[in-house]
Amino acid sequence: MYTRMKIRCGCASGILCRFLSSAEISTALRPFYFSVHPDLFGKYPEQRSTNENSLQQLSAFIEAQQSRRRMSIPPLSFYIRQRDMPDGNFKLVKIHLNGNDVRETVVKVLNACDISTSYVDKIPTTPPKTEFSKPDFAKAYQQYTDDFEKATRMKRDIEKKKAIDNIVDWIYENSAIARDKYEATHATRDQVQSLIDHLRNTYGIKEVKYDSGWNISHIRGALQSLVSLATQHSKVMGNLEGRTIALGQFTGVSLDGDVFLNIIDVRNEWLSGGWAVDGVSYRTVHHSIIVPCR
Repeated sequence: MYTRMKIRCGCASGILCRFLSSAEISTALRPFYFSVHPDLFGKYPEQRSTNENSLQQLSAFIEAQQSRRRMSIPPLSFYIRQRDMPDGNFKLVKIHLNGNDVRETVVKVLNACDISTSYVDKIPTTPPKTEFSKPDFAKAYQQYTDDFEKATRMKRDIEKKKAIDNIVDWIYENSAIARDKYEATHATRDQVQSLIDHLRNTYGIKEVKYDSGWNISHIRGALQSLVSLATQHSKVMGNLEGRTIALGQFTGVSLDGDVFLNIIDVRNEWLSGGWAVDGVSYRTVHHSIIVPCR
């Protein structure tokens, strides 16, 4: 059970200010720990060692403050991962700590790392009526470290199970499954090829391509929609003669003149892609450099 104690700060008029409890300190510094914890720097031994040593000194310093013992430490250095930056890019932060106020120490650490202090700011500074024994910050930090390492081990175990140790064995174990799935789509693939042949032969389309990341059933559905669109809007299909159609993730016309159709779009949205301008030759559309609109 975490406890609280009160101390006399260097405040005017001898105002009593209480320490933060160990639970409050742990909660306030949690985002800081997640930014500098040594386990996050496994591939970078220099940064890992620096953060580990600084965390040990910070823990000892806070424990000394809670015990009302004076302790001097050199500036603490921490490497922090940079958001939206390539792996291996770190920010080096140096924190100068002194005094005997735990709250001030926590705020300094958070401010140095550009972490919000709103949680600490909301904790009242007036002391409780009853004086309790010294909180065990080291125990709270150790509990956090144990929880962090446990989560890290679980993540490692999951990644290990997913990892492929031997590619030959993996292929041998999964080849039959892949073959069965491929054979199960035989009829669908035949329908896809038949629809492509129909579009090419009927409208003079040079080639029909599609993103292999899509399920073959989605490809078939998109081609069926395109055939229906061609029947209803036969006049604009002449714009596609000699051109390549690519079924993918956006609708529009590439700078090379390929017509892209988003598989998940409805047919009316395909017509707004720039290629289906009635009465305008496709060459004119292409030369005006219409880029994908989605």
